[in-house]
Amino acid sequence: MRSKYIQSVELCSVILLAWLFAFNAYAADIAGTVSFVIGDAQVMQDGQIQKVARGQNILVGQTLQTGDNGHIHLRMIDGAFVSLRPSSRMKIDDYKYDQASPSNNSIKFNVEQGVVRSITGKAGEAAKDKYRMNTPLAAIGIRGTDFVVRVSQELTRVTVQSGAIVMSPLSKDCAAAGFGPCNSENSRVLSAIMKNTDLELRGISKVPRPVPQDKSTETPNVVAPPRPEEPKVSADSQPKAVVLPATPLTVISVAEVNKTENKIGSKDPVTPVTPVVSAPEFWWGRWSTFLTEEQKNGKGSIASVALPGRDVVSSNDVFGLFKETANITMPSSGRVGFKLAESEAYVMDAQRAISPAKITSPSLTVDFEQRRYETSLIVSGKDASQVSIGSAGQINFQGAFISQSGTPNTTIEGALSKNADQAGYLFQRNLSNGVSVLGATRWVK
Repeated sequence: MRSKYIQSVELCSVILLAWLFAFNAYAADIAGTVSFVIGDAQVMQDGQIQKVARGQNILVGQTLQTGDNGHIHLRMIDGAFVSLRPSSRMKIDDYKYDQASPSNNSIKFNVEQGVVRSITGKAGEAAKDKYRMNTPLAAIGIRGTDFVVRVSQELTRVTVQSGAIVMSPLSKDCAAAGFGPCNSENSRVLSAIMKNTDLELRGISKVPRPVPQDKSTETPNVVAPPRPEEPKVSADSQPKAVVLPATPLTVISVAEVNKTENKIGSKDPVTPVTPVVSAPEFWWGRWSTFLTEEQKNGKGSIASVALPGRDVVSSNDVFGLFKETANITMPSSGRVGFKLAESEAYVMDAQRAISPAKITSPSLTVDFEQRRYETSLIVSGKDASQVSIGSAGQINFQGAFISQSGTPNTTIEGALSKNADQAGYLFQRNLSNGVSVLGATRWVK
């Protein structure tokens, strides 16, 4: 009798210890909670499958799956939102949120198939360089974002509803094991300002390409529409602050605008620029890292230009560019040359210190009939060395520039104003040894 009692006590102790161990591991690995579920919805881990229930905690390492009538909504531990729409499968590889030490934050999803929506929470906002969503083809990084992705073995297609994303094909330069946005020669950006445009990567392609939505049956929100229980898209379709990752994004052109090497040291003749006076419809400011203490709350700061009635156009390592909130009216014909009205440029060294630079030989031409732009300029550093910047590409019906070719290792992101009589863009070209040239420009007819 005593022996059975001792065995029972020992058994209860083992069960209790196992439960306590499981509880501690469980609590430590909670990624989020199911806020809504309907239809066929399952959670899987270590070969075990169970139905998903509202209020259930979801752990790091678990895989969520929906059937053809299933929806799962998650409220993550940092306030982020994730939804799986019908016929979707996603694994939570990592989810850490450390409010006291944002550098410890890390988020990684692996979407195997279906349609998934992600709205950034506090962890992603504080550490955008630690957010990654992988698909079978691509790595997706964020800039404070609400986006929807459609995934199959042969397709990754993204709609951005707020902020911007960076999509890069998985490769030796962009490994699935990494975190944050990749900085490969085939990386591409999609911003919410490029309305009714998706970014798409197909299995036969090496580079993501912008494609019009046009009520396409392939755009994510058409393939799997959201449930009414999902959060509404923000009215302005832009985040309050959009910041690039610490590592500069390189968007490589498909073909060079200038066939020369365009390296520092070129001695091409330059033409001085005469400033043009015109009421601005574009504004830019610098991130606080590149301001003195006196400037941080004054002229030149992001805070001084991020005002009501203005939308984010783009950002790079130094600048954020804004434009007036308005629908665009674009001419249907004509080829117009724009003049440079304002500019600000710098050379950034490998230690991320900046020194002023000068812009010369500026050119911007817009073909309204073909909806295309071409632009070029020369940036001269303090040592009189010169770097060429060039880009050519499409203009979507919202006036956003979509670069298709240009000088090597160059990113240009911009747009036209509401009446298409002004343009603004940011540029950044990454050179050797960690050096970059970058700047902000405003143009007028």
